[in-house]
Amino acid sequence: MANPVLRLRSYTRIVASPPGAPFPAILIDDALDQRLKLDPTVFAVVNTLSEGVQADELASRAQLEPELADRALELLDRMHVLDTEKAREFVADAAAIRELQLADPSAQPLLIRDDARFSCTMCGSCCGGHNIGPVSPDVLEGLEPHLDVLSQEIKSPKGLFFQLPVPRPDGGIDGQVLCHTSDGSCVFLDADRRCRIHAAIGGDKKPSVCRLFPYQFTATPDGIAVSLQMECRGMVEARRGKPLREQEEEIRTLLSLAPPARLRPVIAIDASHSMRWKTYQALEDQLHDAVDTSTSPADVMLAQRVVILTALGRKSEPTGTEVSVDTVGDQLDQFVAKTRAMLAALHEQYSEADDKHVIHTDSLEVLDVGLECFTLRLEQIVSTPSSSEQRAIYRDYMHHALHGKVPTKSKRLTVGLARLNVGWFAAHAIAIARARQVKRRHLAPQDLMDGLVITSFLLRNNDFIRAFSALDTMVESLFFYNLGVLVQSAPRLAVYDPRLELTKF
Repeated sequence: MANPVLRLRSYTRIVASPPGAPFPAILIDDALDQRLKLDPTVFAVVNTLSEGVQADELASRAQLEPELADRALELLDRMHVLDTEKAREFVADAAAIRELQLADPSAQPLLIRDDARFSCTMCGSCCGGHNIGPVSPDVLEGLEPHLDVLSQEIKSPKGLFFQLPVPRPDGGIDGQVLCHTSDGSCVFLDADRRCRIHAAIGGDKKPSVCRLFPYQFTATPDGIAVSLQMECRGMVEARRGKPLREQEEEIRTLLSLAPPARLRPVIAIDASHSMRWKTYQALEDQLHDAVDTSTSPADVMLAQRVVILTALGRKSEPTGTEVSVDTVGDQLDQFVAKTRAMLAALHEQYSEADDKHVIHTDSLEVLDVGLECFTLRLEQIVSTPSSSEQRAIYRDYMHHALHGKVPTKSKRLTVGLARLNVGWFAAHAIAIARARQVKRRHLAPQDLMDGLVITSFLLRNNDFIRAFSALDTMVESLFFYNLGVLVQSAPRLAVYDPRLELTKF
Protein backbone atom coordinates (compact mmCIF):
# COMPACT_ATOMS: atom_id res chain seq x y z
CA MET A 1 0.00 0.00 0.00
CA ALA A 2 1.37 3.43 -1.00
CA ASN A 3 2.70 5.64 1.76
CA PRO A 4 1.91 9.16 0.51
CA VAL A 5 3.89 12.26 1.37
CA LEU A 6 1.77 14.78 3.25
CA ARG A 7 2.48 18.50 2.98
CA LEU A 8 0.70 21.82 3.16
CA ARG A 9 -0.70 23.29 -0.03
CA SER A 10 0.93 26.33 -1.63
CA TYR A 11 -0.24 29.82 -0.65
CA THR A 12 -0.54 28.85 3.02
CA ARG A 13 1.54 30.42 5.79
CA ILE A 14 1.77 30.22 9.56
CA VAL A 15 1.73 33.39 11.66
CA ALA A 16 2.41 33.44 15.40
CA SER A 17 -0.51 34.57 17.53
CA PRO A 18 -0.31 37.84 19.44
CA PRO A 19 0.79 37.64 23.08
CA GLY A 20 -1.91 36.34 25.38
CA ALA A 21 -3.90 34.58 22.63
CA PRO A 22 -5.35 31.18 23.64
CA PHE A 23 -3.82 29.48 20.56
CA PRO A 24 -0.16 29.47 19.47
CA ALA A 25 -0.56 30.37 15.79
CA ILE A 26 -2.87 31.07 12.85
CA LEU A 27 -2.70 29.31 9.50
CA ILE A 28 -3.48 31.85 6.77
CA ASP A 29 -4.63 30.48 3.43
CA ASP A 30 -4.29 33.31 0.92
CA ALA A 31 -5.62 31.27 -2.00
CA LEU A 32 -8.92 30.32 -0.34
CA ASP A 33 -9.24 33.38 1.91
CA GLN A 34 -9.27 31.27 5.09
CA ARG A 35 -7.85 31.68 8.57
CA LEU A 36 -7.55 28.72 10.90
CA LYS A 37 -6.69 29.16 14.57
CA LEU A 38 -4.27 26.38 15.50
CA ASP A 39 -4.51 24.73 18.89
CA PRO A 40 -1.29 23.07 20.15
CA THR A 41 -2.18 19.68 18.58
CA VAL A 42 -2.97 21.02 15.11
CA PHE A 43 -0.01 23.41 15.36
CA ALA A 44 2.32 20.46 15.94
CA VAL A 45 0.94 18.67 12.87
CA VAL A 46 1.12 21.80 10.70
CA ASN A 47 4.73 22.37 11.68
CA THR A 48 5.54 18.80 10.74
CA LEU A 49 3.79 19.13 7.37
CA SER A 50 5.63 22.31 6.39
CA GLU A 51 8.49 20.34 4.81
CA GLY A 52 6.48 17.25 3.91
CA VAL A 53 6.30 13.97 5.81
CA GLN A 54 5.48 10.35 5.06
CA ALA A 55 1.96 9.55 6.27
CA ASP A 56 3.11 6.72 8.54
CA GLU A 57 5.67 9.01 10.19
CA LEU A 58 3.35 11.94 10.95
CA ALA A 59 2.37 11.04 14.52
CA SER A 60 5.90 10.26 15.67
CA ARG A 61 7.41 13.31 13.97
CA ALA A 62 4.74 15.55 15.53
CA GLN A 63 5.20 13.77 18.89
CA LEU A 64 1.48 13.01 19.14
CA GLU A 65 -0.70 9.99 19.75
CA PRO A 66 -1.79 8.55 16.35
CA GLU A 67 -5.45 9.25 17.11
CA LEU A 68 -4.76 12.94 17.82
CA ALA A 69 -2.59 13.29 14.71
CA ASP A 70 -5.30 11.68 12.55
CA ARG A 71 -7.95 13.99 13.97
CA ALA A 72 -5.83 17.08 13.23
CA LEU A 73 -5.07 15.78 9.73
CA GLU A 74 -8.79 15.26 9.09
CA LEU A 75 -9.47 18.89 10.05
CA LEU A 76 -6.74 20.18 7.73
CA ASP A 77 -8.05 18.03 4.89
CA ARG A 78 -11.57 19.33 5.49
CA MET A 79 -10.22 22.88 5.21
CA HIS A 80 -8.42 21.95 1.94
CA VAL A 81 -5.03 23.16 3.12
CA LEU A 82 -3.28 19.84 2.42
CA ASP A 83 -1.66 19.49 -0.98
CA THR A 84 -4.22 17.21 -2.64
CA GLU A 85 -5.80 17.14 -6.08
CA LYS A 86 -9.17 18.15 -4.63
CA ALA A 87 -7.62 21.11 -2.78
CA ARG A 88 -5.92 22.28 -5.98
CA GLU A 89 -9.30 22.23 -7.74
CA PHE A 90 -10.68 24.59 -5.09
CA VAL A 91 -7.67 26.87 -5.58
CA ALA A 92 -8.34 26.93 -9.34
CA ASP A 93 -11.95 27.95 -8.64
CA ALA A 94 -10.76 30.71 -6.33
CA ALA A 95 -8.39 32.05 -8.99
CA ALA A 96 -11.17 32.08 -11.59
CA ILE A 97 -13.50 33.95 -9.24
CA ARG A 98 -10.81 36.47 -8.33
CA GLU A 99 -9.92 37.04 -12.00
CA LEU A 100 -13.55 37.61 -12.93
CA GLN A 101 -14.07 40.01 -10.03
CA LEU A 102 -11.22 42.22 -11.21
CA ALA A 103 -11.93 41.95 -14.95
CA ASP A 104 -13.67 44.52 -17.12
CA PRO A 105 -17.37 44.17 -16.20
CA SER A 106 -18.44 45.09 -19.73
CA ALA A 107 -16.97 41.82 -20.99
CA GLN A 108 -18.33 39.47 -18.31
CA PRO A 109 -21.50 37.39 -18.63
CA LEU A 110 -24.32 38.50 -16.34
CA LEU A 111 -26.30 35.80 -14.53
CA ILE A 112 -29.85 37.16 -14.20
CA ARG A 113 -33.04 35.26 -13.35
CA ASP A 114 -35.88 35.55 -15.87
CA ASP A 115 -38.39 36.44 -13.13
CA ALA A 116 -36.30 39.21 -11.54
CA ARG A 117 -37.86 42.65 -11.94
CA PHE A 118 -37.27 46.09 -10.46
CA SER A 119 -38.15 49.69 -11.26
CA CYS A 120 -37.53 52.40 -8.67
CA THR A 121 -40.79 53.96 -7.44
CA MET A 122 -38.96 56.98 -5.95
CA CYS A 123 -40.45 56.28 -2.53
CA GLY A 124 -37.36 57.77 -0.83
CA SER A 125 -37.26 55.08 1.85
CA CYS A 126 -33.74 53.97 0.94
CA CYS A 127 -32.56 57.46 1.93
CA GLY A 128 -33.75 57.08 5.52
CA GLY A 129 -33.05 55.01 8.58
CA HIS A 130 -29.28 54.97 8.12
CA ASN A 131 -26.37 57.22 7.25
CA ILE A 132 -25.66 57.34 3.52
CA GLY A 133 -22.07 56.48 2.68
CA PRO A 134 -19.24 56.07 2.46
CA VAL A 135 -18.88 59.00 0.07
CA SER A 136 -15.74 58.44 -1.98
CA PRO A 137 -13.16 61.17 -2.69
CA ASP A 138 -14.01 61.24 -6.42
CA VAL A 139 -17.69 61.87 -5.63
CA LEU A 140 -16.76 64.66 -3.21
CA GLU A 141 -14.50 66.16 -5.86
CA GLY A 142 -17.32 66.09 -8.42
CA LEU A 143 -19.69 67.78 -5.97
CA GLU A 144 -17.20 70.48 -4.93
CA PRO A 145 -18.29 73.11 -7.55
CA HIS A 146 -21.94 72.68 -6.52
CA LEU A 147 -21.66 72.59 -2.73
CA ASP A 148 -22.39 76.29 -2.19
CA VAL A 149 -25.64 76.08 -4.16
CA LEU A 150 -26.65 72.83 -2.46
CA SER A 151 -25.85 74.25 0.99
CA GLN A 152 -27.95 77.35 0.35
CA GLU A 153 -30.86 75.22 -0.86
CA ILE A 154 -30.70 72.68 1.96
CA LYS A 155 -29.87 75.12 4.80
CA SER A 156 -28.76 72.33 7.13
CA PRO A 157 -27.22 73.72 10.35
CA LYS A 158 -25.17 70.50 10.56
CA GLY A 159 -23.69 70.90 7.09
CA LEU A 160 -23.84 68.25 4.35
CA PHE A 161 -21.13 65.74 5.27
CA PHE A 162 -19.24 64.52 8.32
CA GLN A 163 -16.23 62.31 8.83
CA LEU A 164 -16.41 59.18 10.96
CA PRO A 165 -13.14 57.73 12.34
CA VAL A 166 -12.79 54.05 11.39
CA PRO A 167 -10.08 51.88 13.02
CA ARG A 168 -7.75 49.97 10.68
CA PRO A 169 -6.46 46.44 11.40
CA ASP A 170 -2.96 47.87 11.84
CA GLY A 171 -4.15 50.14 14.64
CA GLY A 172 -4.35 53.32 12.56
CA ILE A 173 -7.45 55.42 11.92
CA ASP A 174 -9.12 56.19 8.59
CA GLY A 175 -11.75 58.84 8.02
CA GLN A 176 -14.99 57.72 6.36
CA VAL A 177 -17.19 60.47 4.92
CA LEU A 178 -20.96 60.11 5.34
CA CYS A 179 -23.96 62.30 4.54
CA HIS A 180 -25.64 64.04 7.46
CA THR A 181 -29.22 63.13 8.28
CA SER A 182 -32.15 65.39 9.06
CA ASP A 183 -35.41 64.08 10.56
CA GLY A 184 -34.16 60.54 10.00
CA SER A 185 -33.34 60.90 6.29
CA CYS A 186 -30.38 62.03 4.21
CA VAL A 187 -30.04 65.83 4.08
CA PHE A 188 -30.12 65.66 0.28
CA LEU A 189 -33.65 64.16 0.23
CA ASP A 190 -36.24 66.86 -0.48
CA ALA A 191 -39.90 67.04 0.53
CA ASP A 192 -40.96 65.42 -2.75
CA ARG A 193 -38.80 62.36 -2.02
CA ARG A 194 -36.25 63.34 -4.66
CA CYS A 195 -32.47 63.52 -4.31
CA ARG A 196 -31.30 67.12 -4.60
CA ILE A 197 -27.96 65.98 -6.05
CA HIS A 198 -29.78 63.99 -8.74
CA ALA A 199 -32.15 66.86 -9.53
CA ALA A 200 -29.45 69.55 -9.65
CA ILE A 201 -26.50 67.91 -11.39
CA GLY A 202 -27.51 64.37 -12.40
CA GLY A 203 -27.73 60.87 -10.98
CA ASP A 204 -24.14 60.04 -11.93
CA LYS A 205 -22.93 62.54 -9.31
CA LYS A 206 -24.55 60.74 -6.38
CA PRO A 207 -22.55 58.55 -3.98
CA SER A 208 -21.91 55.09 -5.41
CA VAL A 209 -23.85 53.41 -2.61
CA CYS A 210 -26.97 55.33 -3.68
CA ARG A 211 -26.57 54.40 -7.32
CA LEU A 212 -25.95 50.72 -6.55
CA PHE A 213 -28.91 50.14 -4.22
CA PRO A 214 -30.71 47.71 -4.23
CA TYR A 215 -28.59 45.73 -6.68
CA GLN A 216 -26.02 43.26 -5.43
CA PHE A 217 -23.38 41.56 -7.56
CA THR A 218 -21.48 38.35 -6.85
CA ALA A 219 -18.55 37.06 -8.91
CA THR A 220 -18.77 33.34 -9.69
CA PRO A 221 -16.69 31.20 -12.09
CA ASP A 222 -19.59 31.36 -14.61
CA GLY A 223 -20.18 35.11 -14.51
CA ILE A 224 -21.56 37.87 -12.30
CA ALA A 225 -24.78 37.00 -10.48
CA VAL A 226 -27.17 39.96 -10.34
CA SER A 227 -29.75 40.04 -7.56
CA LEU A 228 -31.60 42.50 -5.32
CA GLN A 229 -31.33 43.30 -1.61
CA MET A 230 -34.76 43.00 -0.03
CA GLU A 231 -34.32 46.30 1.79
CA CYS A 232 -36.34 48.57 -0.49
CA ARG A 233 -39.62 49.47 1.22
CA GLY A 234 -41.08 50.22 -2.20
CA MET A 235 -40.48 46.62 -3.33
CA VAL A 236 -44.19 45.75 -3.21
CA GLU A 237 -44.62 47.92 -6.32
CA ALA A 238 -41.03 47.94 -7.61
CA ARG A 239 -41.01 44.13 -8.02
CA ARG A 240 -43.61 44.51 -10.79
CA GLY A 241 -41.29 46.77 -12.76
CA LYS A 242 -38.95 46.23 -15.69
CA PRO A 243 -37.24 42.82 -16.01
CA LEU A 244 -33.59 42.98 -14.99
CA ARG A 245 -32.69 41.20 -18.23
CA GLU A 246 -33.84 44.32 -20.08
CA GLN A 247 -31.61 46.56 -17.94
CA GLU A 248 -28.25 45.03 -18.81
CA GLU A 249 -26.73 48.28 -20.09
CA GLU A 250 -27.62 50.15 -16.87
CA ILE A 251 -26.45 47.22 -14.74
CA ARG A 252 -23.05 47.14 -16.45
CA THR A 253 -22.68 50.85 -15.73
CA LEU A 254 -23.32 50.13 -12.05
CA LEU A 255 -20.78 47.30 -12.07
CA SER A 256 -18.08 49.82 -12.88
CA LEU A 257 -18.69 51.58 -9.54
CA ALA A 258 -17.44 48.80 -7.29
CA PRO A 259 -16.09 45.27 -7.75
CA PRO A 260 -18.63 42.49 -7.15
CA ALA A 261 -18.47 40.43 -4.01
CA ARG A 262 -16.60 37.13 -4.35
CA LEU A 263 -18.24 33.76 -3.99
CA ARG A 264 -16.42 31.58 -1.49
CA PRO A 265 -14.41 28.99 -3.44
CA VAL A 266 -15.00 26.41 -0.69
CA ILE A 267 -18.70 26.13 0.08
CA ALA A 268 -19.25 24.28 3.35
CA ILE A 269 -22.55 22.40 3.54
CA ASP A 270 -22.23 21.47 7.20
CA ALA A 271 -19.34 21.11 9.64
CA SER A 272 -17.88 18.09 7.79
CA HIS A 273 -18.70 18.47 4.09
CA SER A 274 -17.88 21.04 1.42
CA MET A 275 -18.31 21.36 -2.34
CA ARG A 276 -17.02 23.22 -5.37
CA TRP A 277 -18.96 25.83 -7.31
CA LYS A 278 -20.30 23.56 -10.07
CA THR A 279 -21.66 21.07 -7.55
CA TYR A 280 -23.16 23.88 -5.51
CA GLN A 281 -24.77 25.42 -8.61
CA ALA A 282 -26.72 22.21 -9.25
CA LEU A 283 -27.73 22.18 -5.57
CA GLU A 284 -28.81 25.83 -5.73
CA ASP A 285 -31.01 25.01 -8.74
CA GLN A 286 -32.83 22.46 -6.58
CA LEU A 287 -33.26 25.04 -3.81
CA HIS A 288 -34.78 27.45 -6.34
CA ASP A 289 -37.10 24.69 -7.58
CA ALA A 290 -38.33 24.15 -4.02
CA VAL A 291 -39.36 27.83 -3.86
CA ASP A 292 -41.49 27.45 -6.99
CA THR A 293 -43.20 24.18 -6.07
CA SER A 294 -45.14 25.38 -3.01
CA THR A 295 -47.14 28.42 -1.92
CA SER A 296 -46.25 27.85 1.75
CA PRO A 297 -42.96 29.32 3.02
CA ALA A 298 -42.72 26.59 5.65
CA ASP A 299 -43.15 23.86 3.02
CA VAL A 300 -40.44 25.50 0.91
CA MET A 301 -38.06 25.55 3.88
CA LEU A 302 -38.72 21.87 4.61
CA ALA A 303 -38.23 20.92 0.96
CA GLN A 304 -34.91 22.79 0.93
CA ARG A 305 -33.93 20.93 4.08
CA VAL A 306 -34.48 17.62 2.27
CA VAL A 307 -32.35 18.84 -0.66
CA ILE A 308 -29.43 19.56 1.68
CA LEU A 309 -29.72 16.35 3.68
CA THR A 310 -29.93 14.33 0.45
CA ALA A 311 -26.74 16.01 -0.79
CA LEU A 312 -25.11 14.94 2.47
CA GLY A 313 -26.29 11.37 1.98
CA ARG A 314 -28.32 11.48 5.17
CA LYS A 315 -31.61 9.69 5.59
CA SER A 316 -34.09 11.77 7.52
CA GLU A 317 -37.78 12.35 8.00
CA PRO A 318 -38.82 14.79 5.24
CA THR A 319 -40.35 17.10 7.81
CA GLY A 320 -37.60 16.82 10.37
CA THR A 321 -39.48 15.16 13.22
CA GLU A 322 -36.57 13.37 14.89
CA VAL A 323 -36.74 15.26 18.20
CA SER A 324 -39.45 15.79 20.78
CA VAL A 325 -41.80 18.75 20.88
CA ASP A 326 -40.59 19.57 24.39
CA THR A 327 -36.99 19.79 23.17
CA VAL A 328 -37.95 22.16 20.38
CA GLY A 329 -40.08 24.18 22.78
CA ASP A 330 -37.08 24.61 25.08
CA GLN A 331 -34.93 25.62 22.10
CA LEU A 332 -37.52 28.19 21.03
CA ASP A 333 -37.72 29.72 24.50
CA GLN A 334 -33.92 29.91 24.69
CA PHE A 335 -33.68 31.42 21.21
CA VAL A 336 -36.16 34.18 22.01
CA ALA A 337 -34.61 34.92 25.42
CA LYS A 338 -31.01 34.93 24.18
CA THR A 339 -31.78 36.95 21.07
CA ARG A 340 -33.65 39.59 23.07
CA ALA A 341 -30.76 39.71 25.55
CA MET A 342 -28.36 40.15 22.63
CA LEU A 343 -30.48 43.02 21.27
CA ALA A 344 -30.48 44.69 24.69
CA ALA A 345 -26.70 44.35 24.92
CA LEU A 346 -26.21 45.83 21.44
CA HIS A 347 -28.54 48.70 22.31
CA GLU A 348 -26.61 49.35 25.50
CA GLN A 349 -23.29 49.17 23.68
CA TYR A 350 -24.10 51.37 20.71
CA SER A 351 -26.90 53.74 21.70
CA GLU A 352 -25.70 56.92 23.31
CA ALA A 353 -26.68 60.57 23.40
CA ASP A 354 -24.77 63.66 24.50
CA ASP A 355 -24.45 67.26 23.43
CA LYS A 356 -22.80 66.22 20.14
CA HIS A 357 -24.06 62.76 19.23
CA VAL A 358 -27.26 60.72 19.01
CA ILE A 359 -26.90 57.10 17.89
CA HIS A 360 -30.14 55.44 16.82
CA THR A 361 -30.79 51.70 17.26
CA ASP A 362 -34.35 51.69 15.97
CA SER A 363 -34.04 48.42 14.02
CA LEU A 364 -33.02 46.56 17.18
CA GLU A 365 -36.09 47.89 18.96
CA VAL A 366 -38.40 46.91 16.09
CA LEU A 367 -37.01 43.36 16.05
CA ASP A 368 -37.40 43.12 19.81
CA VAL A 369 -41.09 44.01 19.50
CA GLY A 370 -41.44 41.19 16.96
CA LEU A 371 -39.65 38.70 19.20
CA GLU A 372 -41.87 39.68 22.10
CA CYS A 373 -44.83 38.14 20.27
CA PHE A 374 -42.84 35.27 18.73
CA THR A 375 -44.17 32.52 20.97
CA LEU A 376 -47.57 34.15 21.54
CA ARG A 377 -48.31 34.22 17.81
CA LEU A 378 -46.12 31.31 16.65
CA GLU A 379 -48.93 29.53 14.79
CA GLN A 380 -49.60 32.64 12.69
CA ILE A 381 -45.90 33.38 12.21
CA VAL A 382 -45.15 29.98 10.61
CA SER A 383 -48.42 29.90 8.64
CA THR A 384 -48.82 30.62 4.94
CA PRO A 385 -49.48 34.33 4.21
CA SER A 386 -53.09 34.93 3.25
CA SER A 387 -52.65 36.86 0.00
CA SER A 388 -50.89 35.92 -3.23
CA GLU A 389 -48.98 39.23 -3.07
CA GLN A 390 -47.53 38.35 0.34
CA ARG A 391 -46.55 34.88 -0.89
CA ALA A 392 -44.89 36.46 -3.93
CA ILE A 393 -42.80 38.64 -1.61
CA TYR A 394 -41.51 35.48 0.08
CA ARG A 395 -40.64 33.90 -3.27
CA ASP A 396 -38.68 37.01 -4.28
CA TYR A 397 -36.97 37.06 -0.89
CA MET A 398 -35.74 33.48 -1.30
CA HIS A 399 -34.90 33.64 -5.01
CA HIS A 400 -32.82 36.81 -4.63
CA ALA A 401 -31.05 35.46 -1.55
CA LEU A 402 -30.18 32.19 -3.28
CA HIS A 403 -29.15 33.85 -6.55
CA GLY A 404 -27.06 36.36 -4.57
CA LYS A 405 -25.32 33.40 -2.83
CA VAL A 406 -26.37 34.76 0.59
CA PRO A 407 -26.50 31.30 2.27
CA THR A 408 -22.89 30.62 1.23
CA LYS A 409 -21.67 33.69 3.14
CA SER A 410 -22.36 31.96 6.45
CA LYS A 411 -19.76 29.54 7.79
CA ARG A 412 -21.86 26.65 6.49
CA LEU A 413 -24.87 26.32 4.20
CA THR A 414 -27.10 24.84 6.90
CA VAL A 415 -26.55 27.97 9.01
CA GLY A 416 -27.09 30.26 6.00
CA LEU A 417 -30.47 28.68 5.21
CA ALA A 418 -31.43 28.72 8.89
CA ARG A 419 -30.70 32.47 9.01
CA LEU A 420 -32.87 33.03 5.94
CA ASN A 421 -35.67 31.06 7.58
CA VAL A 422 -35.47 32.94 10.87
CA GLY A 423 -35.23 36.19 8.90
CA TRP A 424 -38.58 35.47 7.28
CA PHE A 425 -40.27 34.32 10.50
CA ALA A 426 -38.96 37.36 12.38
CA ALA A 427 -40.18 39.65 9.56
CA HIS A 428 -43.61 38.00 9.82
CA ALA A 429 -43.56 38.52 13.60
CA ILE A 430 -42.63 42.19 13.16
CA ALA A 431 -45.48 42.64 10.67
CA ILE A 432 -47.97 41.04 13.06
CA ALA A 433 -46.80 43.16 15.99
CA ARG A 434 -46.82 46.42 14.01
CA ALA A 435 -50.29 45.76 12.59
CA ARG A 436 -51.59 45.06 16.08
CA GLN A 437 -50.11 48.34 17.34
CA VAL A 438 -52.18 50.33 14.84
CA LYS A 439 -55.24 48.14 15.50
CA ARG A 440 -55.41 46.28 12.21
CA ARG A 441 -56.40 42.64 12.22
CA HIS A 442 -55.09 41.57 8.82
CA LEU A 443 -51.64 42.07 7.38
CA ALA A 444 -51.03 44.08 4.22
CA PRO A 445 -48.15 43.23 1.85
CA GLN A 446 -46.40 46.41 2.99
CA ASP A 447 -46.36 45.11 6.59
CA LEU A 448 -44.33 42.08 5.51
CA MET A 449 -42.06 44.16 3.32
CA ASP A 450 -41.33 46.53 6.20
CA GLY A 451 -40.49 43.55 8.41
CA LEU A 452 -38.17 42.10 5.74
CA VAL A 453 -36.37 45.43 5.38
CA ILE A 454 -35.50 45.27 9.09
CA THR A 455 -34.40 41.63 9.22
CA SER A 456 -32.52 41.74 5.90
CA PHE A 457 -30.64 44.85 6.98
CA LEU A 458 -29.68 43.37 10.35
CA LEU A 459 -28.60 40.03 8.91
CA ARG A 460 -25.95 41.75 6.79
CA ASN A 461 -24.90 44.27 9.43
CA ASN A 462 -21.39 43.34 10.62
CA ASP A 463 -21.92 44.34 14.26
CA PHE A 464 -25.24 42.49 14.45
CA ILE A 465 -23.84 39.36 12.78
CA ARG A 466 -20.83 39.28 15.13
CA ALA A 467 -23.22 39.11 18.09
CA PHE A 468 -25.83 36.88 16.45
CA SER A 469 -23.20 34.32 15.34
CA ALA A 470 -22.91 33.19 18.96
CA LEU A 471 -26.39 31.69 18.49
CA ASP A 472 -25.58 29.91 15.20
CA THR A 473 -25.74 26.38 16.63
CA MET A 474 -29.13 27.06 18.19
CA VAL A 475 -30.46 28.81 15.08
CA GLU A 476 -29.24 25.95 12.86
CA SER A 477 -30.86 23.34 15.08
CA LEU A 478 -34.18 25.14 15.49
CA PHE A 479 -34.71 26.67 12.05
CA PHE A 480 -33.12 23.98 9.89
CA TYR A 481 -32.73 20.53 11.45
CA ASN A 482 -35.78 20.69 13.78
CA LEU A 483 -37.91 22.95 11.61
CA GLY A 484 -40.56 20.28 11.00
CA VAL A 485 -41.36 19.97 14.70
CA LEU A 486 -41.45 23.75 15.07
CA VAL A 487 -43.96 24.14 12.23
CA GLN A 488 -46.12 21.08 12.92
CA SER A 489 -46.30 21.73 16.66
CA ALA A 490 -46.76 25.50 16.49
CA PRO A 491 -50.27 25.37 18.06
CA ARG A 492 -48.88 23.42 21.00
CA LEU A 493 -45.69 25.48 21.33
CA ALA A 494 -47.48 28.83 21.19
CA VAL A 495 -47.84 30.41 24.62
CA TYR A 496 -51.41 31.00 25.76
CA ASP A 497 -52.00 34.18 27.75
CA PRO A 498 -55.04 33.58 30.03
CA ARG A 499 -55.28 37.15 31.31
CA LEU A 500 -58.29 39.34 30.67
CA GLU A 501 -57.51 41.83 27.88
CA LEU A 502 -58.61 45.45 28.34
CA THR A 503 -57.82 48.32 25.97
CA LYS A 504 -57.90 51.74 27.57
CA PHE A 505 -55.98 53.97 25.16
